[in-house]
Amino acid sequence: MKRTLSEAADLLMRLRDSEDLLEALPSDLRPMTIEDGYALQATLHDRRVERGNGPYGGFKIGCTTAVMQAYLNIPEPCGGGVLASDLHASGAFFGPSKRRYGVECEIAVRLSAPLGGDGAPTMTQARDAVGAVMAAIELVEDRYLDWRKMDAPTLIADDFFQRACVLGDPIPDWRDHDLGRLVGEMTINQNQPLRGQGSDILGHPFEALRWLAGRCALPAGSVIMLGSVVQTQWLNEGDEAAISLGGLSTARLSLGVSQPRTTAAG
Repeated sequence: MKRTLSEAADLLMRLRDSEDLLEALPSDLRPMTIEDGYALQATLHDRRVERGNGPYGGFKIGCTTAVMQAYLNIPEPCGGGVLASDLHASGAFFGPSKRRYGVECEIAVRLSAPLGGDGAPTMTQARDAVGAVMAAIELVEDRYLDWRKMDAPTLIADDFFQRACVLGDPIPDWRDHDLGRLVGEMTINQNQPLRGQGSDILGHPFEALRWLAGRCALPAGSVIMLGSVVQTQWLNEGDEAAISLGGLSTARLSLGVSQPRTTAAG
């Protein structure tokens, strides 16, 4: 990057504040490596907080499952930030946009203690820091003319498609369940469900948590989206998405209708 991180962050801020689509960052603003991407992402986060969009309430991790690594052609996990204002309870409604919205079927955790900052924690340390586990929908936003032509450092800098997270109720007594065996199920408009399971996430969902905690310190209270167990599903106006995690936690959202339609319970 020949120009400053600040200039690149300003460009990404303008992208977030508009409904324009990005073809590519100018060559002299483009992060050339994964670490350049994270440096630009951190600058963007600081800029958004300075301008009143913050604080941040959590993190997302993309490309933690084989299905998503194949879909995005990125063979390693990638992290991003989530604003506190973009964390929603189940039943959230999102207005129409000129950009495409997609949904992903995720396992999310909320930390009851800080984690990381001095290297990757053990599985036991990761588990002990988790206060709640819940089903979650990540709402992703296609901010690009052709996302398949975007490079991984730029996607990382722009929080890897992140738009919002919709959280289900916490799973009661989650420690009594094998999270690797929990089945995540997603339906769009109550059509045929798509399924995956917790072990699809790097062998166990907490392996994704360990990976992120090895990169950065995670404050207590943070919500962490651990990755999608099904391929991203792009929505049309009026669509409704629902996911269930082992029948123990559910999350729902609706898109671009004046009033959310009634959805059958379950």
